[in-house]
Amino acid sequence: MPRDFLDSILDSVETGSKFGVTALAGLIADKAGEADDPVAAFVLTSSANMLRKHGIEGLGMARAQLDALLDGDNLDPTELRKLPLSERAPLLAAATQREINARKVGDEALAAVGSVLGKLVEGLASGAFSA
Repeated sequence: MPRDFLDSILDSVETGSKFGVTALAGLIADKAGEADDPVAAFVLTSSANMLRKHGIEGLGMARAQLDALLDGDNLDPTELRKLPLSERAPLLAAATQREINARKVGDEALAAVGSVLGKLVEGLASGAFSA
């Protein structure tokens, strides 16, 4: 999760870090490029950009933005509206895909339950008629 990665950086980096702000921003940007999840990619890219723009204080700003955007594991629509459309669109697409995937899993589980119940009823009915 990007929050864990960002927390580990904040916990270990001090202003006098040997990496320097530019190198650290590059490291975070590289992690963003490796991310499969668009939300994680956004958070890491945003963190790298804030670091480049605001220096080491940018990491704290990135954490505050992440905490504001996420309500648990869900995106907060009020905070999401504050982002420019170019940043908002991939996050909305990712959230929509997550919801679709969750519904598919729910539908598959209901289908499995229906199948088991169908077999149970079939077995009960065949036992009742054979007796």
